Amino acid sequence: GNALREHLSTGINRFMVNHKETYEKIISILSNEAPDLKERVEFYNKEYDMFEYYHVQSALKEALSRKIWLKSGAYLIFDYTEAMTVVDVNSGKFVGKTDMEQTVFNINIEAANALVRQIRLRNLSGIIIVDFIDMQKKEHRDQLIQHLREGVKNDKIQTVVVGITSLGLVEMTRKKIRLPLSNG
Repeated sequence: GNALREHLSTGINRFMVNHKETYEKIISILSNEAPDLKERVEFYNKEYDMFEYYHVQSALKEALSRKIWLKSGAYLIFDYTEAMTVVDVNSGKFVGKTDMEQTVFNINIEAANALVRQIRLRNLSGIIIVDFIDMQKKEHRDQLIQHLREGVKNDKIQTVVVGITSLGLVEMTRKKIRLPLSNG
């Protein structure tokens, strides 16, 4: 009962169950303990697999993949250690037509957007170190940090973008709530 209440009160507005007996048990528990949450539970009885229909498998595959490709041809590499998560941004196939500094900045902004999504998708926590592609201009580094801070400010789990080290690594921390997806 408490676990159901906790999960359904964390911003989840629909909880789908594709097993009839489990659905009935959940409804029964909620009827007694949290009748206001019953309307969020839905029985899924369509002929096609709900994980395929809602693209859960592709999101799960992405969340467990070490390499994430970006539209530009650049990519992120995720490595996990006991102490921290390390993310490396690589330019990959991307070749800009303008000056290199602007190209690198654009890749890093795209990578920052993907990183924010991946942090949530993978449920990363603790220390996160990101090796973005080196940028010469301080204003670009500052804009990147500001962009990251904007990206994580609405995260339900406290996420702090600490700053850039002298080696050009971005330091972040995210409060540990549950085990990351990679531990499953």
